[in-house]
Formats: sequence, C-alpha cells, structure tokens
Amino acid sequence: MRKIVRLFPVLSFALCFSALSATSVSPNISGTWTGSAAGRGYKVEVDQNGNQTNMVETVSATLSVNAVQSGTDLTLDVQVTTANDGTNLVTFTGKAGDFALWATAVQTNQDSTEQIFLSGIYASRGDKITGTIVIYKDQHAAQLSFKLTKSVAKLSRAAGAARAAQSIPTATSRQDGPFNVAGKVSGSSYTLATNAKAAKYSGTMTGAFADTSATLTVTAADGTLTYDVTQTGTDGAIVLFGSGGLGGSESFVAFLKTSNNAGVGTAWVFSQTRLVQVKLTAKKQ
Repeated sequence: MRKIVRLFPVLSFALCFSALSATSVSPNISGTWTGSAAGRGYKVEVDQNGNQTNMVETVSATLSVNAVQSGTDLTLDVQVTTANDGTNLVTFTGKAGDFALWATAVQTNQDSTEQIFLSGIYASRGDKITGTIVIYKDQHAAQLSFKLTKSVAKLSRAAGAARAAQSIPTATSRQDGPFNVAGKVSGSSYTLATNAKAAKYSGTMTGAFADTSATLTVTAADGTLTYDVTQTGTDGAIVLFGSGGLGGSESFVAFLKTSNNAGVGTAWVFSQTRLVQVKLTAKKQ
C-alpha cells in the first residue's frame, strides 16, 4: 500500500508535465533566414503586330530574409537573387502567429508593377518556414514554393536595390465572362494571436464572373462569406484577388491552373486576425 501511495506524487507530476508540453507556443520568427524559391510563371506576350502568345517559364531565386515580428505584426526584408535580374530588395508587411504567416508587397520594375503575396507555415522550433509566393500583374501569374532556414548571419538592408512602397494597383482583368462556377474548398485556418495550430476548414464555393470582376461566395463553418475579386493571368493560369469575408475586412488571393472549363489551385483568406489556406476546385456551370 505504501508503494502505491508513493507513486501518486510522481504520477501527478508526470501528467502535469505532459499537459504542459503538449501545448506548443508559436515562436517569434524575428531573425535572418536563407533559402530558395522555384516555380512557374504564366504570361501573355504580344508581338509588334499585336499577336498574343501564351508563355510558360520556369522561375527560380535564392532568398535572404530579415524578419522582424512584434506581436503579430510582421516585416520581411527579402533579398531576391535571380540569374537574369541580379539582387533586388523587396519589403513585405503582414502578420504572423499560430505557426503561420502572411505578407504582401509591391515591386515596381521599369515597365510594370507586380503585386506579391506570401504565405508560410513553420514548426514549433521556429527554425524552418515553408510556403508559397504568388506574383501577379497584367496578364501575368506566377506561383513559387519556397523553403527558408533560420541563419546566424545578419542581413544588411543596404544590399540590393530597395523597392519603394506604393499603393496596390489593379491588375488587368481577363475578358472571358460572364459565366458561373461551383466548387469546393478544403484546408486549414490559423488564428494568428493564439497557439491553437491549424484548424480544419472546408466548405463549398460558388462564383459569378463578369467581364471585369467576379463575386465568390464561400459557405463554411464561419458562415456564408462573399468576396469581390478581379482576375488576371493567361489561359493556363489565373490569379483572383480582392476583398470581403468577415466584416468585409479580409483579403482574398487564389492561384488556379485552368483547363477544360475547370480550375484547381490554392486560395488564401487573410486579415489582421487570421489566415485561411485551402485547396480550391471549381468548374464552369
């Protein structure tokens, strides 16, 4: 009997320690990161006679990132190095927490302005980030997967050509409406100010596309939410971007590869308080 009694304090401590260890705290990701990104870009090229050709190109880059996180506020100074363009510095702003992040940026080149969206997921140790970068402008859509590893080296902001912050432009819409679509969404949601980790998210989606815009309606556990979006891209891939959702204050970005009147890809809903990342499948009705 005494042996059993003596086991209770040890057992109680073990159970308490196990409960505390099961709840991981979302780490602060401030610091320097290095890695790479690769994917494909889809664009329309117009020759001197006005003839249009859909083009697909391979896109790759090395990345050096200086991250500053304060609460859920996030700033990323990203040095992007490519074989053709050398090194450029792009500054992203966004949110981080609950083991996930999102950020946006605008990059101005000589002849165009690109809009960039970035989303990432990281492990409890906070030493690796994996995610997706979506780049879009007039009749141009690209999606890259990236991997980052935390580094001990310090990144200098002076390196590369800094990009001035500008207001988000409106990309050219594709002129192929009107039509309706229906589909499904399935993935995860993250509440940025918590340590809850990914919660399952699924639902149905309908959309009404006009010549210059579209209205998407997503029905899921958080209700029936509407997003007003614009589309740009080519016949092979499109990006949808806009706003709406909870309180009308959420942003929406989706990258879809299209063929045979159907689209398959990834969609993101992001705001000051949450990130939703889902696989989206849709088909014309």
